[in-house]
Amino acid sequence: MILYRFLILCCFGLLLFNSTIQAKEWQLSPEDDLQAQLELASNGDVIILSPGRYLGNFVINKPLTLSGQAGAVIDAGGQGHALLLKNSNISIKNLNIVNWGDDLTEENSAIYSVTQATNLTIENNVLEGDGFGIWLHKATDVKGVGNKVRG
Repeated sequence: MILYRFLILCCFGLLLFNSTIQAKEWQLSPEDDLQAQLELASNGDVIILSPGRYLGNFVINKPLTLSGQAGAVIDAGGQGHALLLKNSNISIKNLNIVNWGDDLTEENSAIYSVTQATNLTIENNVLEGDGFGIWLHKATDVKGVGNKVRG
C-alpha cells in the first residue's frame, strides 16, 4: 500500500513538473508574424514583444501571456479590436495599444473579451484610441492594475 501511494505521488509530481517545463518564452520582433505565433504557442507560453510597431488585429485563443518590452506598440490600424481574447487564463502586460476602431455599436476596444472568460490579467498597459479601452463582457476573476486609458 505504501509503494502504491508513493507511485501515485511520483506520477502526480511528474505531471506537475512536466506541465511547468513545457511552457516556452517567445521573443518576437516587429518583423515576426504575431498572429501566427499566437496560434503556434502552447497553453501557458509567454510571448514577449521587442520594441517596435505590431500592425493588425490579433486574436488570442489560448491561455498565455502577451507582454511587451518598453517601446512595444500594437497598432490596430483604426479598425476593430486590437486584441480579441477568446479564452481564460490570459495575461496582457506592459503594452502600448493604439488606434483601434471607433465603432461603438461593434464595441471596438483595445482589449476585448465577450466570452465567459475567467482569470484575466490586464496590467501596466497604456491604451490610446477611440472606442472603448477595455471591454470584458461576462468575465470573472479579472485583475486590472496600473493601466492608463486615453481617448
